[in-house]
Amino acid sequence: NNRIARIELRDFKTRQILGPIPNVSGNHGSTFVTPNTEYVLAASRFSIPLPKGTVAPLENYASQYKGVVAGISVDPNTGQMAVGWEILMPPFNYDLGDAGKMASEGWAFWTCYNAERATGKLEVTATQKDRDYIVAVDWKAAEKAAKEGKVKTIDGVKVIDPKDVQGVVYLLPCSKSPHGVDVSPDGKYIVGSGKLQSITTAFNFEKVKTAISKKDFSGQEDGIPVLKYESIKDAEINVGLGPLHTQFDDQGFAYTSLFVESAVAKWKLGTWEVVDKIPITYNIGHLATAEGDTVSPDGKYLVALNKLSHGRHLTVGPSQPECSQLIDVAGEKMKMLYEAYTEPEPHYAQIIKADKIKAIEVYQKADSKHPNAIWDVKDARVERRGNSVNVYMVAVRSSFEPNKIEVKQGDRVTIYLTNIEQTTDELHGFGLNEHNINVVVDPGETKVIEFVANKPGVFPFYCTNFCSALHQEMQGYLLVGGGKPGQGQQAKAAGAQQ
Repeated sequence: NNRIARIELRDFKTRQILGPIPNVSGNHGSTFVTPNTEYVLAASRFSIPLPKGTVAPLENYASQYKGVVAGISVDPNTGQMAVGWEILMPPFNYDLGDAGKMASEGWAFWTCYNAERATGKLEVTATQKDRDYIVAVDWKAAEKAAKEGKVKTIDGVKVIDPKDVQGVVYLLPCSKSPHGVDVSPDGKYIVGSGKLQSITTAFNFEKVKTAISKKDFSGQEDGIPVLKYESIKDAEINVGLGPLHTQFDDQGFAYTSLFVESAVAKWKLGTWEVVDKIPITYNIGHLATAEGDTVSPDGKYLVALNKLSHGRHLTVGPSQPECSQLIDVAGEKMKMLYEAYTEPEPHYAQIIKADKIKAIEVYQKADSKHPNAIWDVKDARVERRGNSVNVYMVAVRSSFEPNKIEVKQGDRVTIYLTNIEQTTDELHGFGLNEHNINVVVDPGETKVIEFVANKPGVFPFYCTNFCSALHQEMQGYLLVGGGKPGQGQQAKAAGAQQ
């Protein structure tokens, strides 16, 4: 749905969901963040006619369909996300990305495939050329162009057209059908792998800048210069079959996943020597080293995120879990330590040091800002205003107060539920039988529960998170009195409308 969520690590709660992002179609090239969180990257996996809602024949795909890469701005004080800029791109499929750092800070990179601009059976039609591309965007130039108004407005968003604005975006030829693009910790190398070839290419960013300044181009795509491959590469590393993604450690080594070969290759930046390989079970896709996307990786461990498990676990029916494997990479030879089974499909992941997480465990009463929170059972009450019923409720071991709510059929009910516990791990739940309602309320948190009491009867509500030896006794009742004939159906319709 072309959305990005922002999760606050203070309490691991989602604070914002941005989207659908205008003009982006299938946001696969996310959520890669620039070094100081100026932007979160986004990109279309599926090119479409723009603006959205436009229909163009597939026969005109090459000329009338467009891709988009984007920078989602992040407010440095609040974290609030908004669309910063977008760039109109050729109708390729934009896959994954990474942000430049250190030597390449101020740049953003995405892989793309289908340089053929093909439709139909893409495994055939999109594999005819020798190379695809890595997109390189000077995001500071994009930011400047957007501020200066050198844009088109499409669906209310500032969109840069490379035909009109030069110096913002370039294309780096890459091995066929690349998946990941990964920037080395010092930012000097841009690493791309084409899964239909056996090599990983290390592009030298200094050479990229030199080629741009000298206009060392081999062609263009919709006004976007294509840099000469031989002018910008430092090495082609023969890592093995089906290379996908690369991660890094703190000793100058890189680790590339090999999907076809079911292995991880370890190789040295600068000398380009493959020094070790370890078999994986099976068909590794993504991989993660400890802080491997940062300027200072932590080394020591790697997790292989494998696409298939092939019976390495008890049979659980046709829908099989996938396999993740923990590998020690600190020594000269990689060692398999442990494997576990995860939900399909393990995709991207990050490993960060635990001491960087400063999460709270209780919402302090002193910090409570909710206008309808109550913190004492004596303040618990039920108030009626017309056909609206407001319930001010507390949850505390091991009861709800009030534990009886009486309403009329068709009433709109709002429950302001505060968990007044101030003890770690004392969560409470609120489940209302036959109403499809179940919420979890953390210690010190207030949740708002709204529904229409559209059917008469007596309905238990109860704690759904174990909280004490008397957890089972933590319950109450909603009593819904019958209304006039036909009132229930009217209320039901109102509830459905709401």
